[in-house]
Amino acid sequence: MSPSPRRLRHAVSVLSLGLVTVGSLAAFSPAEADVRAKIVRPCATTDGKGPVLDRSNVDYHLTGNCRLLTITGDNVSVDLFTATTVVMEGTGNMVVGNTIGTARLRGDAHRLEANTLQRLRLRADRSTVSVTHQIERAKVVGRHNTVATRDARVVKMVGNRNRVVATASTVTRLRGNRNVVRMQSLDTLRVRGNRNKVVVATGSTKVTVSGRRNTTP
Repeated sequence: MSPSPRRLRHAVSVLSLGLVTVGSLAAFSPAEADVRAKIVRPCATTDGKGPVLDRSNVDYHLTGNCRLLTITGDNVSVDLFTATTVVMEGTGNMVVGNTIGTARLRGDAHRLEANTLQRLRLRADRSTVSVTHQIERAKVVGRHNTVATRDARVVKMVGNRNRVVATASTVTRLRGNRNVVRMQSLDTLRVRGNRNKVVVATGSTKVTVSGRRNTTP
């Protein structure tokens, strides 16, 4: 027996509603997938060593003071207040903090932001470190890295195509090729390599250079 016209209209309505619902879910799912919830957790751990963040594509807010923070995942974002030591590995990780004692970066494409940083060991590539006030000591090893701060007391660059921008520095040593340093004032500069460029805006600088086609004050 053939279905009545009324039943056909009802079936068509249900089918249309199902298609609209599926289409709506398909339209909203990608946008919802882009929203990552931030995980809040304390820096303190039961073993006293500090958290190891090994998951990828996660955002964290860490409370309290971190003795040691280690990031081994990829595309991890962390904000914290203070940390004695921060170790960043993997790829594409970001840490934002107020005061950091020592930061060690390995891997690729990281970003570190802080108000003060005592020691920096940058052995990554294509990474950026921004410090509002002061870096006591910085060692930059790798390629295509950028370090920006107001005061960089001692800077050592070993690598190629790295960039340091600072208001002042006591001693800056360059060993490598095609590195760029821009400072407002610099007391002592030592360069060993080729095609490096150092620009100092004011004051006198004691310069020692070995290599070819270097530009110095």
